[in-house]
Order: sequence, then C-alpha cells, then structure tokens
Amino acid sequence: LQFNLLLGLGKSLDCWCADMVETQDFITGIQSWNSLQALLKCIGREMTPCFTALFFLGYVGFFAALAGSFALLLDDGLDVWETSLYECSLLPLLYLFYLSARLFAKGASL
Repeated sequence: LQFNLLLGLGKSLDCWCADMVETQDFITGIQSWNSLQALLKCIGREMTPCFTALFFLGYVGFFAALAGSFALLLDDGLDVWETSLYECSLLPLLYLFYLSARLFAKGASL
C-alpha cells in the first residue's frame, strides 16, 4: 500500500512539473507548489511510523535468517530435509526485508 502511495506521489510531482513546462504560469505554479508541498509533508508525517516498523521488522527478519543459517552450519547432525525446511520457512522474512529496502529506495527517490 505504501509503495503504491509513493508511486502516486511521484506521478503527481511529474504532472506538476509537466504542467509548469506547458503553461509557464509561474505565479500559479508557486501557489500550487505550496499546496503540493503541504500535501507531501502531511502524508510523510502519517507514513513515518509505517516505514519505521516495516524497516525494523525487515532487518530483524534478515538477521534472524542469518543467525539461524549459521547455527545450522555449526550443527553436526544435519539432515538435508530439516535444513531445507528451516531455510524455506525464512523466505517470508527475507521477502519482508526486500520489500522494506525497495520501499525505502522509492521513498528516498522522491
């Protein structure tokens, strides 16, 4: 949801820039920029807790996956089936880490 919201905000900025290039009415552009900037600040304040929670959970999942993998490597009685089942159970956590990194990259590009 946040990623789609960021894409929409990026599109609105692109439309504003295209409108400024086409009309070249800078007085109206300044007034509309103030409104757009207020909208961006308001949305940014509301989305900050979501970004922080997703980022934190993504990193926790990533480091949990790493720690679990290293613990399995140190175990002497490795069974291939148990190891692969454990590693596959960590895929949602790694996917959450990937999503949080992608979301932060998109947010930083705005």
